Amino acid sequence: MMLHIARLLALGLSIVIATPAPAQPLTGLLKRIKDSGEITLGHRDASVPFSYLDDKQQPVGYSMDLCLRVVDAVKAELKLPALKVIYNPVTSANRIPLIANGTIELECGSTVNYVERQAQVAFSDTTFIVSTQLHRQTRRQSQDAGRPARQDGRLHCGHQHAGARERPQPEAEPRHDDPHGEGSRGVAADG
Repeated sequence: MMLHIARLLALGLSIVIATPAPAQPLTGLLKRIKDSGEITLGHRDASVPFSYLDDKQQPVGYSMDLCLRVVDAVKAELKLPALKVIYNPVTSANRIPLIANGTIELECGSTVNYVERQAQVAFSDTTFIVSTQLHRQTRRQSQDAGRPARQDGRLHCGHQHAGARERPQPEAEPRHDDPHGEGSRGVAADG
């Protein structure tokens, strides 16, 4: 009798394990995309090489290529090969609010992933690095380059873009004693 109960229990367990779980109903963004049959991509008009308009006024660039791969994955997941892609221009001022309010589903640009922004919208994996480097030209380097040396001991700020990670940097306070009238931001040499 115990052997018979054990066999029935094993058979019942194998049926439960072999039966696929029912598909979960769509919710949130994927449901909205499936229901509307369209996805809206936010793009910049001049954020080269990430997102910019080509000579035919079509959005292109590295970030656009990545977003279109995401669109292909959404089409496959939702089984919507005819998913309509809508392009919506965005600016640095409105890109985060447009994602937050649902006007666009993806922003295809060069938005830096800050903790403050993560509280407002979700970010994909990092696709490039932004770093700030401080440079100070010595009097000798200035003379060798044929330029006058700066006497105020200021550091020059510059940005470099590369590879795969972003890290926010503290913003320098504007200097109002710019002898060259360039309106550049400087940092005092002692930090």
